[in-house]
Amino acid sequence: MPRPTSIPPRLHAEVLARAGEGLNCADIASWLGREHNVKTHESSVKRLLRKVAAERAPIAKAVVTEQLSKTLTVDLSSMNALLKRSVSNEARCTQLIKAAGDEPVLQLRAMEQMRRERAEQRSLLELRFRLSGADSNDDDVMPRGLVVLPAETPDE
Repeated sequence: MPRPTSIPPRLHAEVLARAGEGLNCADIASWLGREHNVKTHESSVKRLLRKVAAERAPIAKAVVTEQLSKTLTVDLSSMNALLKRSVSNEARCTQLIKAAGDEPVLQLRAMEQMRRERAEQRSLLELRFRLSGADSNDDDVMPRGLVVLPAETPDE
């Protein structure tokens, strides 16, 4: 059975509004005591905010998913273009390292740029795997794509 809250339900909306204004849980608890003569602890405020967040999470996730789905194809194309550019930049860095010869400063700069390009590639690939669901078995990832296969026709 959930623990009862010391914050009356009539004040929940005001608590949410204060949290939305950026007040932390301790400040909200103090405000409740001053303004509404409700003696509560910051942990009660935190519990209430977590409960509301958990209740609203599926709706918020659906809204975000709907908005993101509108530009998903363009976003994936952009991500692929960034990945291709990064691979191309890495190849140029390899050429710069060879061309730098005995210039350690130039070599170090090219090597540092190559490190950044590889980090960007890794980040983009990890994002791609995470969004596809390939990195996890949870339901806590974005919805997977739907593949529609044409109906099979019997060979005659």
